[in-house]
Amino acid sequence: MSLVNRRIYIYAPNIHRGGGRVLLESILTNIPNSIECVLVHDTRLVVNELKGIKISIKPSIFSRLYAELWMLCSVKQKDVVLFFGNLPPLFNLNCKKILYLQNVYLICPIDLKGFTLKNRLRLIVERLWFNFFIKNVSEIIVQTESMFGYVKNKYQIKCSIYSFFARPDSEGIKANGIGYDFIYIASGEPHKNHQTLIDAWIELASEKIYPSILLTLDKESFDKIQEYIKSKNIKLKISNADYFSHEHVWTLYKNAKALIYPSLNESMGLPLLEAHYSGLPIIASESDFVRDVVDPHETFDPKSKKSIARAVKRFLNYADNRSSPKQPSDFIKYLNLKSK
Repeated sequence: MSLVNRRIYIYAPNIHRGGGRVLLESILTNIPNSIECVLVHDTRLVVNELKGIKISIKPSIFSRLYAELWMLCSVKQKDVVLFFGNLPPLFNLNCKKILYLQNVYLICPIDLKGFTLKNRLRLIVERLWFNFFIKNVSEIIVQTESMFGYVKNKYQIKCSIYSFFARPDSEGIKANGIGYDFIYIASGEPHKNHQTLIDAWIELASEKIYPSILLTLDKESFDKIQEYIKSKNIKLKISNADYFSHEHVWTLYKNAKALIYPSLNESMGLPLLEAHYSGLPIIASESDFVRDVVDPHETFDPKSKKSIARAVKRFLNYADNRSSPKQPSDFIKYLNLKSK
C-alpha cells in the first residue's frame, strides 16, 4: 500500500516517565518529515520533537474516551494506529491497529500485593480491559522472546518481536569523576525489588563490606523506599539521583563499575541494553527476561538478599565464607571434646 496520504497515529496516554517515555521519544525524533504523524499524548509529557499534529489529553478515563471517539471519527482505512499505552482500543477502528505491549503485569499472573490498594485496583481493571478489548487490534508487538511466549500462549492474535532503543555515541560521553560501585536505573514499583536490594546492602554491611550504589528514585512518588533505608539506621553508601534527564543516564553508566538489576519481572529491561552498549558489566536476576537481551557477568536469585550480596562480593572479589565438610571421625572427636 502506498504511503501517500497515509497517516500514522501514535496513541500514548499515561506515557510520561520511565522506559516507555524513553522509547516514545526515540520514535518521535526519528519520524521523517515525509510521514504525516498524529500524536495523542499525556499532558505530563512535554513534546518538542514532533513536527506533526499533537493532541494532549489529561490522565483520566473521560479524556481517554474522548480521544478514542475522536480517533474513531478521524482515522481512514489506509491509516495505521500505534497504541503505545499498553491497552487496546475501546473501539474496532477501520484501519490497521498495532499494540506495542510493554507492561508485563497485564498478561502475566503476577501477584499485586506490593502495590497500594489504588494501584492494585487500577491494574485489575486494566487486566480486564486488556482481555476484553484485545480483539480490537490487528497485531501485538513485544520486545522479547519471553513476552512473545506469554502472548502466543494466551491470545490468538498476530504477535511480533521488535525491540529498539536510541544508542548515542558512547565515545562522546565522558565520566564526570563521581564514581559508584553500582547503579540501579529503575523507578520504585514493587517489581523493581528495591527492598530486597537494600536488605542485601545491609547484609554486606554486617560483614563490614560497604559498596556504593546510586539509585534513581523519584522522591515524591517513592518516598517509602527512602524511609526504609533511613529506618535501618546503618551508614550504607546508598545515594539517590532523584529526577534527571535520560541523556544524563549515559553519564551515570560511565561513572559506575557495574549495573545491578534485581528486578523480578520486565517486558524488556531497557537499562540492561543501555548498560550493555555502554560496555558496563551487568549483575542481574537469573531470569528469562535478562537472558533475552544480555549475558550478565554475575547472576543471583532476586528474592534472596544473601544471593544478591554474594553476587556483589564475587564481582568485587571478596572471599565468601563456605562450609567445609569434614570426615565423620572428626565429628566424633568434636562430640568427645564437647562432652568433657
